[in-house]
Amino acid sequence: MTIFRLTVLLTLLFCQQNVFAQAGFFISYKTQDQVDDSNFIDLGTPEQNNAVVLEGNPIITGRFDYINANIVAGLFKVTKTKAIVTYSADEHAQILRGIVKMTVVDTGVSKIYGPGDAYFVTKGTKVVWDVYTPFLLKSFVNIF
Repeated sequence: MTIFRLTVLLTLLFCQQNVFAQAGFFISYKTQDQVDDSNFIDLGTPEQNNAVVLEGNPIITGRFDYINANIVAGLFKVTKTKAIVTYSADEHAQILRGIVKMTVVDTGVSKIYGPGDAYFVTKGTKVVWDVYTPFLLKSFVNIF
């Protein structure tokens, strides 16, 4: 079990604010809005998140805004790094701040993403993340 999945389960257990959506729940993530990361939590080491660091000493934090059965959504922040990430869930994400080059290990296909760009990746995919900026902030939806 990854630290991310464990953190989600612990969040459910301790009922942190904003994790249980009710009918009418709506949250907006906009690239031009300032994000308050004071309530972000530590998401563990890269190794605990299925990542092998190639460069840097990344700090990984985030916030869970929605948790329901096998779906988790929120914000994810990582400091400058280059790492190979193996996805533990299907993920749709949009970059809010920063720039990252993502390269699929198996195919060599590479794209550079910045604020407003979105991507989808399937569980088990290995991707080289190369964060070019001091940090990267993304909104995400993971389906386990």
